[in-house]
Amino acid sequence: IGDSIIWAERKTDPSPTLGVKAIRWEFEHQIAETMRDLLSLREKIQSTEKEMSSLEVSLAGQQSNLKSLMEQANSVVQDKSMAVEDNLTKVEEIEAEKQGCDRVISQLHRKLVDLKRQQQSRYSELASLESKSR
Repeated sequence: IGDSIIWAERKTDPSPTLGVKAIRWEFEHQIAETMRDLLSLREKIQSTEKEMSSLEVSLAGQQSNLKSLMEQANSVVQDKSMAVEDNLTKVEEIEAEKQGCDRVISQLHRKLVDLKRQQQSRYSELASLESKSR
């Protein structure tokens, strides 16, 4: 804007005096450059603000996704922990059943040994009776 005013003024009066007009033109030229720089900076600031706003929205979405993933992970961990606890309980129950079965097997083994002794004793008695009867 400032440059167009300066050029329009120079077209109407192309030969400024060295004094005031030259200083004025230089001053107006510097003002125009400063205005262009300010406008450029304003555009950059607006662009940066839009980008920051977009990044904030993206960050909020990512935080929401992260929160959701953390909740899912916690849920999975809790489920797995409960499953592990259930399995440990089942293992303990199976161990208790196994110990009970081991006791029963041991008792049955002792009974079997006793029955074999009784059988051997009866065979001996039978053999003794057979030899006496002959």
